Amino acid sequence: MKRILIMSMLSLLTACGGGGETEAPQPSQAASSTQAQPQPQSDKLSDNKAPDNAQFSQFKSQNMEIDISGLGFEAKTVFLKIYTPDNKTLFLGKVPNSPSFEFYLPNNVSKVKYDVFSTLKTDPQITKEYEL
Repeated sequence: MKRILIMSMLSLLTACGGGGETEAPQPSQAASSTQAQPQPQSDKLSDNKAPDNAQFSQFKSQNMEIDISGLGFEAKTVFLKIYTPDNKTLFLGKVPNSPSFEFYLPNNVSKVKYDVFSTLKTDPQITKEYEL
């Protein structure tokens, strides 16, 4: 009987894990195994200061000369349309009195096209390309 009692006690003790000290991870070990995540960079302009001497430019000034008097227009008012090769209009309006005028275009544009026309049907419509 004692033998049965001892055997049942041993089986209970084994089932409980032996009752000895268990090795649980120390809190310092768990913290040291966690890697620090990098902080995400901010897209806010206030967080990314530019130097005082920084310059931002998307457009440049361009001078262009077109002698309208030599093109044979009879109308007093002649119009000009300047556009990029992918048909983005940069200027559309009345031709200035002087043959030289200034307009602005994106920095990445190196060639423009222009149309010169008037409201008279007898006047020509001229389309040309201008290398900058």
